[in-house]
Amino acid sequence: MNLPTVFDCCVPRGDVLTGTIAEADFTADLAKVIRGVASDDYQKPDRFFANTFPTQGLKNLLGNVLARLTGNPTAAAAIFRLDTRYGGGKTHGLIALTHAANGMKGVANVAEFVDPQIVPNAKIRIAAFDGENADPEVMLRLGKAS
Repeated sequence: MNLPTVFDCCVPRGDVLTGTIAEADFTADLAKVIRGVASDDYQKPDRFFANTFPTQGLKNLLGNVLARLTGNPTAAAAIFRLDTRYGGGKTHGLIALTHAANGMKGVANVAEFVDPQIVPNAKIRIAAFDGENADPEVMLRLGKAS
């Protein structure tokens, strides 16, 4: 029995088929999303979620955090650890949370990812620390100042 190839099961996006997809399209950067300078595939919630598969892990993450933000009684603990290997989706999940906390504006398939009732419709302030872009010397100086 021959297993079907990925191309038998799905049709890649046009930029993949034509070879015009940019290497940067594969590099999720939370800091760029927070600053509003990421590529449209990451910056625009509708495009981000259109290109994202709603895994159970992502749905759990969004549901737990949004329930906490909106005061839902089903909320999980205030602090929990994202524990995956390199390439396991931590940054992708945090970008999804950023868009979800901002109301998932323009996302047509919200219910595929999270209960629409717990998506915030009020302004949520987001604080993020991105260790990838942190300057260790500045962090050391800040630690000595306190």
